[in-house]
Amino acid sequence: MLPDGNCAVIFNLSFCDSVAYAVPANPINFTVTNLTNFYDSGAQAAYVNFSLNLQQIPCEIDSTGQYSLVRTCDDCKNAYKSWLCSVMIPRCVDFSSTAPYLQERNLVQPFPNGTTIDPARISEVQYIFYLNSSRNLAIDTTVRPGPYNELLPCDDLCYGIVQSCPAAMGFACAKPGQLGFDHSYGVRQAGDLTCNYPGAVYNMNGGSVLGVPFTLIMVASVLLGVLLV
Repeated sequence: MLPDGNCAVIFNLSFCDSVAYAVPANPINFTVTNLTNFYDSGAQAAYVNFSLNLQQIPCEIDSTGQYSLVRTCDDCKNAYKSWLCSVMIPRCVDFSSTAPYLQERNLVQPFPNGTTIDPARISEVQYIFYLNSSRNLAIDTTVRPGPYNELLPCDDLCYGIVQSCPAAMGFACAKPGQLGFDHSYGVRQAGDLTCNYPGAVYNMNGGSVLGVPFTLIMVASVLLGVLLV
């Protein structure tokens, strides 16, 4: 559990097996084991819709008839899973952190201990959707973590789906400067870890993040047709 008490580290997920970082939590409502199952089962259920649609693509035909000469359906599956797990399982950073690349979430809800942020601030943000909720709404209704900061998924996770999946599936991504991008995706930068991606390491001492990729060796419903923003 991180210092503010509403971010807990989960790992060893069966479906989102690259997830090993802090997520929005509530120690009153969830044990770490139950929290792990909540996030993993939710992502796996959302993946079913994608899987059913991909079955409509002739993945096993001769290469001359495939949708791409450089990408396969396996590439599409891997890209979508990486994106889905990062979006459905947000990376939580203590609300006290002031790093400029973090996105505030769920500001209107009390912390697990019953305290709230400044009422004047709540009044300011109560009608701003990306500030008064989580990107996965089940987090707010079921986990109820209260306010937290999210390390946003890297934008290239979304671009990877567009590059790897058949155009017929209709995937699209917001780009920097477009509506919704700044509150949905981060951009990789040298130095600090400024966005979340599979295999990114998190420093759990004090909540700071390090830009060091590594291979996870520790025991450690998004529907098609919805714009990926």
